[in-house]
Formats: sequence, structure tokens, C-alpha cells
Amino acid sequence: MVFVHVWQQKLGGKLLTVEELKEEPNLVPKSGHMARTIYTIKKRSTFVYVKDYGKFLRTKPFNIQILEGKNLNNTIEVGYTATKKLGNAVVRNKAKRRMRELARKIITKHGKINFYYVLIAKTSLLRMSFKELEQELEKCIS
Repeated sequence: MVFVHVWQQKLGGKLLTVEELKEEPNLVPKSGHMARTIYTIKKRSTFVYVKDYGKFLRTKPFNIQILEGKNLNNTIEVGYTATKKLGNAVVRNKAKRRMRELARKIITKHGKINFYYVLIAKTSLLRMSFKELEQELEKCIS
């Protein structure tokens, strides 16, 4: 018996298989349009690659590294870093949660497709209001 993976999403009143989804033109992001989702950088080698070849921007609440990736297939990849200098695990996790929400709100709207973004937390990230953080990130990536 062969099992076929079927997406739970209905499109036009029917369930689509994986092969049909790849061929569906409405689900593929076009160049210059907003990416539907952002992907998280998980491998250390990717972080190092962005650090070595990317552009480094300093702001008060965080540092950001930006690099254009040729092999990203119309996606955006974002990585988050909070070092032990920032504080204990609770503080670092809170900083990463704030950065993930910033990326979800700002980078999905204003970020460029086929780019890597790495956000590195600073201590002032936890003291600033979220509205100020949004404005700072938008200013950086625009």
C-alpha cells in the first residue's frame, strides 16, 4: 500500500498532493513580493557564513548581519543570537522571543527575498519598547 502525503489545506475545494502543490502558481512567491513565511537558520555553518561574508549593522538594541543568498529559492532565512553576556537563560529566551516577533512583523513585510538576516541581541533590547524596536529594525533593513 502506497501512502500519499496530502496537505490539509484546501484550495479550490479539493485537497492537493505534494506534486500538485509544487505546480500551483498561486502558492509560489513571485520576485519582489512579500515572502509568505520566514525560515529559521539552524546550522552553525550558516551563521558563520553570514558573519564572514555579510554586511554588519550596529544599532542600540541589536546588531544585524545581512547577506544575499543565491540558493534560497525565494525565501527569507533569519537567525537569532543571544550570548551569555546578556544574562541567564530566562533573559536570553525573552530576548529571542522578542526578536522572533520582530522578524515575524517586520522582516516578512520589509525584508528582501533571498536574503539571510541574523539578529544579535544587546542588553537594551529588553529595556526598549516594542514599538521602538519595530522602528529600529524597519530602518535597518530598508
